[in-house]
Amino acid sequence: MPKGIMPQIGLGFTGGKDTGAGLDKEVADGKYNKQLQAFYKMLLDLDRPSFTRIGYEFEGDWNGYSPESFKKVFITISKAFKEKNIKSATVWCSGGGSADFISLEKLMTYYPGDQYVDWWGIDIFSPEEFDHIGLQNFFDAAHIHKRPVMIGECTPRFVGVLDGETSWDKWFKPFFKMLHDNPGIKAFCYINWDWEYWSNRNGFPWHDWKDARIEKNPFVLEAYKKEMEKPLFIHLNNK
Repeated sequence: MPKGIMPQIGLGFTGGKDTGAGLDKEVADGKYNKQLQAFYKMLLDLDRPSFTRIGYEFEGDWNGYSPESFKKVFITISKAFKEKNIKSATVWCSGGGSADFISLEKLMTYYPGDQYVDWWGIDIFSPEEFDHIGLQNFFDAAHIHKRPVMIGECTPRFVGVLDGETSWDKWFKPFFKMLHDNPGIKAFCYINWDWEYWSNRNGFPWHDWKDARIEKNPFVLEAYKKEMEKPLFIHLNNK
């Protein structure tokens, strides 16, 4: 792995393919301590800064986590990172619009506490999410808690890239506007793949999410490159 790259790890505790078979209680009760120790060793061997989205999309019914068990696991892992001097920032990552933007009050029942959370995170997929008050409420709450925000996952769900300028205007344009309008957002991770292909291969219900590979449309590719040239973004220099 090239020097300077910081992995972003999604650490889930589920027993099925988006079926709500959450194993957070079992993890909290110590039944998966061996697996956690292996995870800690992997991070120590990696020996570089990283981000870990612990129990990402925690409120999503496809995970099936309970607030108390989820918080217990999050705190356990956060403490282990500090005790072992693991160079991974903890990310408390919401499912956002995919979880119907539950109220902030309900969302905070899953919050382990500022002392255990380094970053707030939220995942963004469909274009209607950009204008939803729930998204802005999340950004505002992160600011109150003095935590930087990561867009842990994003992809133009139901839009894709193949319609060129139409795809750009419908998803990418409001996405980049959101980044510029909210300086508390300090990182984003884009899922650059063909959702139908991976849905068929892995057995997930993503068949109508379309092809999100930026390089598959010349207009989207060039417009994306122009955005990346703006001073808002920091790039790795491998020279």
